[in-house]
Amino acid sequence: ITACWSLGVTCASYALLLGSSVPHVKMASELVPLIFVPQMLFAGFFIRTSQIPVFLRWAQYTCVLKYAINLLLNVEFHPDLEA
Repeated sequence: ITACWSLGVTCASYALLLGSSVPHVKMASELVPLIFVPQMLFAGFFIRTSQIPVFLRWAQYTCVLKYAINLLLNVEFHPDLEA
């Protein structure tokens, strides 16, 4: 639950930063994919991170979604953690 909450807070912070840095709502809604699409691409959501070209793999460490997905997968499927 904490991982989902922290991911939500982080995404809301990104949206607030973007919304406060542009003068019009339309411009903010056009720029939102520039933040959130790379999050999905580099987090391993659509393709495995091993399939990302080597010169772009550094970007996966700047994506908050990657850390949230890894944390949720670790909590769900780690054999040493019990419910």
